[in-house]
Amino acid sequence: MNLIVIAMIIIIIGYEAYLILKRNRTVEVKGTDDFLVLMIILLIILLLFPFNENELVEEAVRNLLAIVAVISSLFVKRGVNNKGLVKICFIIPWDKIESVVVEESKSSSKGIFHFYLKSGLISKWKLQFGLRQVEPALDLCASKVKDVKVEPELFQKIEKYKKMF
Repeated sequence: MNLIVIAMIIIIIGYEAYLILKRNRTVEVKGTDDFLVLMIILLIILLLFPFNENELVEEAVRNLLAIVAVISSLFVKRGVNNKGLVKICFIIPWDKIESVVVEESKSSSKGIFHFYLKSGLISKWKLQFGLRQVEPALDLCASKVKDVKVEPELFQKIEKYKKMF
């Protein structure tokens, strides 16, 4: 059983390497996912595959590869490009996105883009962009989606940021 799990994790790491080498080049404006989501996933991995002193070599390799797979997912770019919204393992095409709402992050100096889909199991996706990337991301979204709403306070924060640098 451990060998099957190890093989699956190696396939996942290989797919992530493919995404890093090929798809990272296509992302025009780089965004990030929530850090909290990544930490929850890492916590679940640590709970499912705990490290013990008495475990077999296969189990230790399995646990290590699972953590490597989660950490290597950090290197896969998320963002927007001409094709659509780029998430870690897939791209949501622009024609499936109904509206975009952009608001200021309350905890950090970032713009949070909420992408609402026309239909689907999950109807809302979120990406964060640094203040430097908000305007290019907004321009690209506005050229592809008709309904784009932006908080006015975010523009004030961007102008203030530009004056600092």
